Amino acid sequence: MYQFGSFGSASISAYSLTAEFGFIPKSIDWHPHIWFGVDYASGDTDPNDDTLGTFDPLFPQVALWFGEHGLIDRKNLLSLSGNFDFSPFKHVTSRFTYWNFSRASAEDAVYNTTNGILRPAGEGNSKDLGNSIQLTNVYQPAYQWEFTLTYNLWVPGRFFGQTQTEKASSQHFFMVTAQYTF
Repeated sequence: MYQFGSFGSASISAYSLTAEFGFIPKSIDWHPHIWFGVDYASGDTDPNDDTLGTFDPLFPQVALWFGEHGLIDRKNLLSLSGNFDFSPFKHVTSRFTYWNFSRASAEDAVYNTTNGILRPAGEGNSKDLGNSIQLTNVYQPAYQWEFTLTYNLWVPGRFFGQTQTEKASSQHFFMVTAQYTF
């Protein structure tokens, strides 16, 4: 994706790339699916020039791509991920996902999921934002019913240790959902 145009008196030149590579071994009964991904959204490398280089996802769906912790938006971001899906039992699908997050540009801010600035540029020099793991189990006993149990762990990286006075703490997230489709 490439963005261009203008914002105020600045011109926009920003981009984002996403790629996933995976495979499905056919000879295993529990249908494993393994894949690796990279997401890159440009950041502004020089906040004092007249070009805005921060990619803006416009209508982000962060949980879909980066897990349920919902902390970081796809702006000035590099995310590397590994995923493993499998069906250990009939009607049950499990997914384990790991993400490593870093800033694309150390000169740009870290953005939250509400289109705001989580940490301004210049507060820390580390690009390391942190790591997240998520385990999701989906039980679908019939077409209409789906029950989901999700656990997500967010472990902050060096950047958050540099930019806050309190110790940067891990976050644990649990979610249970039930869905009925008409």
